[in-house]
Amino acid sequence: MTRPVTISFLLIVGLLSLVTTSPLFRRANAHAAPNTPPPSVHTVPLYRLYSPSTGINFYTTDVNRRLEAMGAGWSSEGVAAHILNGQAPGTVALNVLVIQLRFVGPKGNEFNGAAFTFTTSQHEKEQKLHEEPRPSQMGGTNYPWELDGSGITGYVAQKQLVGTVPLYRLYHPGQLQVAANLVDRVCRPASHDYFYTTSEDEKANALTKSGYKFVGIEGYVWPQPTSVGPHLSADSAPINADTDLLNRGCTRPGVGSYKCPTIGGYEACESYRKNGKVTACTTSANQKVQAAMDKLL
Repeated sequence: MTRPVTISFLLIVGLLSLVTTSPLFRRANAHAAPNTPPPSVHTVPLYRLYSPSTGINFYTTDVNRRLEAMGAGWSSEGVAAHILNGQAPGTVALNVLVIQLRFVGPKGNEFNGAAFTFTTSQHEKEQKLHEEPRPSQMGGTNYPWELDGSGITGYVAQKQLVGTVPLYRLYHPGQLQVAANLVDRVCRPASHDYFYTTSEDEKANALTKSGYKFVGIEGYVWPQPTSVGPHLSADSAPINADTDLLNRGCTRPGVGSYKCPTIGGYEACESYRKNGKVTACTTSANQKVQAAMDKLL
């Protein structure tokens, strides 16, 4: 009786060995295994550069591109902010487009120069890519807007997360003059420049002293390098309006009412007011700037 049982046992073991070592089993087992968690993304510096000849600002996360621009006469202005090198939930691409304009120098010399815009709006991106060149309005060239490189600089948060700050976007309207040929129009320095900053002081100076117009908050960025987990979500770290405004130095003269010492605090307060989280906002900062902001907000 023991011999048939032993033979049956050996047959079963052999069959199991054949099944578990077959390619089909290995492939099926591999599919059944839990997926490896996606790697976390991290922030990279967003470098800011400035062209003394055109008055245009340029931003890049590419170290080689930065060095190349500096070799071509652009001045380095350090790190504007830190943005993500890959997309995570709650973030959006910061698209970059470029256009060639015709500028005039201080001695009347005319030359072509690049101007850039960075936007998180797909609608704006597509609109610029499909609009017809406007030499008479943009400065004497027939070049259209184009994607710069891959077209994506990095990724920014759509809503404010703990540890992020607003990335302000400002625009300098075109200031044109008649070209040397008495037909075309060329750009004076800073024409059609898009300026991005997290600094309240820089924003205020650009608005009151340099002719820029406030466009809005383009997204939220990190002031310091940081690692971000794969499950980042703008909804996973909600910010309490009262805590946020008090952290910005705002005071509370009444229930739901805030007085903020900076324009940035005032803008944040106005954003909360529009969402029904506070009732009134004022600022002790530059009143001329507040009046301009009131029209925009």
